[in-house]
Amino acid sequence: MKFTDYPTFDRTWVTLCVTGDDLVPDDLSAAFGIVPSYVNVLGERRRPYSSAVNKLGGWFVSSQGLVPSADVRLHLDWLLNQVAAKHDVLCWAREQGWSPVVSCYWASAHGHGGPELTPQLMGRLAELELSIWFDVYFLNGPPYTNDG
Repeated sequence: MKFTDYPTFDRTWVTLCVTGDDLVPDDLSAAFGIVPSYVNVLGERRRPYSSAVNKLGGWFVSSQGLVPSADVRLHLDWLLNQVAAKHDVLCWAREQGWSPVVSCYWASAHGHGGPELTPQLMGRLAELELSIWFDVYFLNGPPYTNDG
């Protein structure tokens, strides 16, 4: 099996999420020198047709649609390359009381197999003091059981 082949995969992407009570997305864009994939402006409607408003400001950079791979490691590598030289900006964001974290969306087509992180990727996340969490979905087939 090649490094990027995952027969049970449906889709995956990763997102650097920075959120905070008083986060102003334009300030973070300027500090990072990166155009975000999307933002949440505190107090604005979440969607044009919704009455719900954003309770936090948010700034997000996502690999969705940019990394043509089923391998979450390649998505993480892409994201970490975007912010590798920005440890000082991440520290500044934390000093502001904001929370930078990496979110990983991973959907399985059949319920077996799953995302894998290498020691090198975990080291890069640690160097940037970034936590990672996984949003995992099983789209088809019965859930995995250990019945025998």
